[in-house]
Amino acid sequence: MVRATDASEAVAILEKEYLQTTGLKESDLQVADAVFDENAASTVCPACNTSFVPSQNSECPECGLRFG
Repeated sequence: MVRATDASEAVAILEKEYLQTTGLKESDLQVADAVFDENAASTVCPACNTSFVPSQNSECPECGLRFG
């Protein structure tokens, strides 16, 4: 258990440990909940964080991730 007064410190420790054990960078998580919308004016690739204009059968111009 964690005291309420120590909660923010405990969360920071857990976040740091998560990043270390997964090998992810904090920036990798910024688009983790991204949703591809082929009708959007612009979208962000959840794999590499590149912004691009989607089209039918789109593919990320940076990493090649395909959206179908």
